[in-house]
Amino acid sequence: MHTATNTIQIDRQQSLADIPLAVRSLGFPVGIAALVVSFLLSYFTMSDGQGLAYFLNAYLIAFMFVLSISLGCLFLVFVTLLTRAGWSVGMRRVAEMIAQGVLPLMILFLPVALSVLMGSSALFPWNDPSLVHDSELLQKKSGYLNSGFFFIRYLVYSAVFIGLARYYFRTSLKQDSSGDPELTLQMERTSTWGAYLFAGSLTFAAVDWMMSLQPEWFSTIFGVYYFAGSAVASLAFMIIVLMTLQSRGLLRGVVNVEHFHDLGKLMFGFTCFWAYIAFSQYFLIWYANIPEETRFYLVRQGGQELETGWPYVSLALIAGCFVLPFVGLMSRTIKRNRTTLFFWAIFILGMRYVDMYWLIRPNYQPNPEAILGPTFGLVDILCLIGIFFIWLGSIVWIASNRPIVAISDPRLPESLAFKNI
Repeated sequence: MHTATNTIQIDRQQSLADIPLAVRSLGFPVGIAALVVSFLLSYFTMSDGQGLAYFLNAYLIAFMFVLSISLGCLFLVFVTLLTRAGWSVGMRRVAEMIAQGVLPLMILFLPVALSVLMGSSALFPWNDPSLVHDSELLQKKSGYLNSGFFFIRYLVYSAVFIGLARYYFRTSLKQDSSGDPELTLQMERTSTWGAYLFAGSLTFAAVDWMMSLQPEWFSTIFGVYYFAGSAVASLAFMIIVLMTLQSRGLLRGVVNVEHFHDLGKLMFGFTCFWAYIAFSQYFLIWYANIPEETRFYLVRQGGQELETGWPYVSLALIAGCFVLPFVGLMSRTIKRNRTTLFFWAIFILGMRYVDMYWLIRPNYQPNPEAILGPTFGLVDILCLIGIFFIWLGSIVWIASNRPIVAISDPRLPESLAFKNI
């Protein structure tokens, strides 16, 4: 292993406990209050029983967006271990902490899973027996798309995500006290099969929780699409968090311009990868022109017979998720400038929410005879605030009093001495 001499003194007591108590304790009450108000607002202000359906749709958009950040950070943890990357060790603990957010998120998904288990079809049409009865395609999918199996799969995904996140975090913390370099090798070995578990669970979760919102539509690349977006979202969030922590006096001398430069390069690369996957999915569906596949883009692309506003959202997605970041992040200078890199991280993270909105909101169509255009309001904002604050508060609570640097990792000196050539 690389054992470059470390000339930088690391404060072993640096932890999220250094963040003011008011900030650390704010997440739960604000988040719960926002979700309660959002539910009441949608339930009592919308007629014909559409309040619950709209709330669940807005809730799922916010949930999948926040989940993508934690899953992306979990991916960063084990992929750096899998590749034995030394440059990232100094900031890996932060990614491990953000990955702990899968625990509260899996609990937050429980209301959705229970509503399906109790027979509600407000969010997932395939849970409506009358719709299944009238669709031969849904009848053939009913062995997979049924409430009982849906709930079992939710439990499996929860076990995999939480198990992997907790394993890496606890093992890394154990190494802080023991200093045993064998623990690094142990995490590297388990990252091989962990990658398979993660990839399979993420793919099927994306299919279950988003693609099945339109159950007669299918895409074999949908899981990869969500993964690519998750990687971009996590890298953007990591940049924001690391810079914010440094503004509080933490991680100085541990994470520097060289690390931010590489995070910027990865964010640029995965932005291109997301665009490649998105185009591949669209191009193959457009070329094949199969009705069961093209219906997904019918609302989102529009045409002369369908002018609802969704085509403008699609164009904004292309520009905001690929064209502008591609141009903006191409320069080495921009990736090495804290201000410009922070701006692009904020911008890209915001566009990741737009992507989730574009995927999920068109499935809310209260009137089958008239396609509903883009809708966004206070319910959506409150759902995002609610889930985000509960998630963030949980991460800070779980990670409090824990060192924010893997201080005993044998590759930490390599990370501290890292320099781009």
